[in-house]
Amino acid sequence: MAIRVEKPAFNVREKLTELDSASIPYERMPKGSVIQVVHKYYPGYSAVGATNTPTKFFDVNIYPKRKRSKFLVNAIIYYSHPAMGSQNADSYDYFFFLYNNEQPIHQNTNLTRSYSGNNGDNQAWYKTDVPLSSNDVDHTFQYFAIHENVQMLDDPQDYEVGEPINYSLRFMCQGGLTLNRANHSNGSSGGTSSITVMEVAS
Repeated sequence: MAIRVEKPAFNVREKLTELDSASIPYERMPKGSVIQVVHKYYPGYSAVGATNTPTKFFDVNIYPKRKRSKFLVNAIIYYSHPAMGSQNADSYDYFFFLYNNEQPIHQNTNLTRSYSGNNGDNQAWYKTDVPLSSNDVDHTFQYFAIHENVQMLDDPQDYEVGEPINYSLRFMCQGGLTLNRANHSNGSSGGTSSITVMEVAS
């Protein structure tokens, strides 16, 4: 006597539609998947004087969701310096740094510029000797803010899941900097700095 077995109908497309992507364990996400994104922007401004050590301008925390991730960091900084309307800004050097907690990352050791014997241990990603300045035009350069940006893929090995990693943009300057504003703005013109960090499965 033959036994007939009937299997329930199975529609692959329907099953895929039912999948809730939020329920996929982070450890099972394929390489290259974006696990999370954190972003902070900084519309306020601050004027700072000379500093001979890397000083934090702004930062963001990310709380890793899995081990062996990499972190894509993108930061942009808008700023001006006090000598932008001068003929010679030779005494207004500035350096920019990117940090993972208290560890400098993305440094370019080929940038060996220093002022007063201070070179930031050559750990900056950007250095300038004589920054942009001019008094040869009607309004000079004091009415706009310069900007620089940096992007890197950080591959830390010693972090813990759920514990914060602090990414920060830091600076050194010989003669002062103003974050997010032009010199002659009275707070009304300039830019908005920001930092974005993406956790990427690897």
